[in-house]
Amino acid sequence: PRKIRIRVGSKNSAIVLANVMRSISDSGIDIGSAKIRTDPGNQAEQTFELWIKDLTSLNRVMKEIGKVRGVASVERVRG
Repeated sequence: PRKIRIRVGSKNSAIVLANVMRSISDSGIDIGSAKIRTDPGNQAEQTFELWIKDLTSLNRVMKEIGKVRGVASVERVRG
């Protein structure tokens, strides 16, 4: 597996975070690290380092995260 970083923009909510993490776990992907930042405007930026087997797995988990209610964006972070 390769370590890939993704960034999730969402509403600042423990339920949204739990559902994002459940989407990752249900996809059979291991989380290497997670960093959550919030702002006073009730928004959160979640950055995850994920252990990904292949591009298909990455695309699938990003699509599933995007379906979580309260998630505004999901993107791969390069570099």
